[in-house]
Amino acid sequence: MAGYQNNMSKLIDKIEWRLGLIPLTKHLPEEFGKNAWATVIKEDSLLTYSRYVPRRFSFKVTPQTAPKKGPWYYIDEDYVGSQSILGVGDIDWTKFGNRSIGLAQTFGYGTIDAGLAANYTIDDIMGMKQRADYASMFSNQIIPEFEAPNKIRLVAAGNYDVNIGEFNIILFLKHLDSLTSIPATAMEKFEQLAQADVAGFLVNNLKYWDGFETVFSTIDLKMSNLESEYGKRESIIDYLEQNYVSANNRAIPLIMTI
Repeated sequence: MAGYQNNMSKLIDKIEWRLGLIPLTKHLPEEFGKNAWATVIKEDSLLTYSRYVPRRFSFKVTPQTAPKKGPWYYIDEDYVGSQSILGVGDIDWTKFGNRSIGLAQTFGYGTIDAGLAANYTIDDIMGMKQRADYASMFSNQIIPEFEAPNKIRLVAAGNYDVNIGEFNIILFLKHLDSLTSIPATAMEKFEQLAQADVAGFLVNNLKYWDGFETVFSTIDLKMSNLESEYGKRESIIDYLEQNYVSANNRAIPLIMTI
């Protein structure tokens, strides 16, 4: 567990040496030091990143966890660790078990399991596929709707409410402050964003301190270098926006047709 808890400190150390601040950090005023960088990353970088690549959380909707008032379910924040909900995805049909089979067929989410298909002939499989295509033309797709900060409802085609009892839904949350919820394969872009935000924090707060004197020496902060790093933030955000709707982003449902 200690390794996970140190993820933030490791990132800050990495940013420190990438920005070339190791000789200077000890001379910075405390309010602009490495502890302040952690706050910038948690409250700025992490929130921005989560809006594009959120943490997915399968939340079970029950009368206890999300009391229903009219068509709306009110999610009790105690059940999501008092975290802000950024949005909702699809219903988590995998959590229904056998019950989901009937619901999936009713609402057009049926699938053919490869293992089951082994017991059927090609003609059988083609017939099942044709029936599934026909059923999907007339199925009532369930669409989850979200209203900030904690309200969801289920609607079908025609904008009428749907009631399926207890169910799981994918919530989009801010990533954990420990950074452990960010996949290792997606960490590089987050590190770049955090580095740019820290550089911006230093530029905006220390631009009047460039060349200030300490008991050790006169410190040159090389503000142009920090400004250059801060300037990369815009291109990082552009990258996140361009890849927001992508097959690589599991938070975004896609419909693929051939």
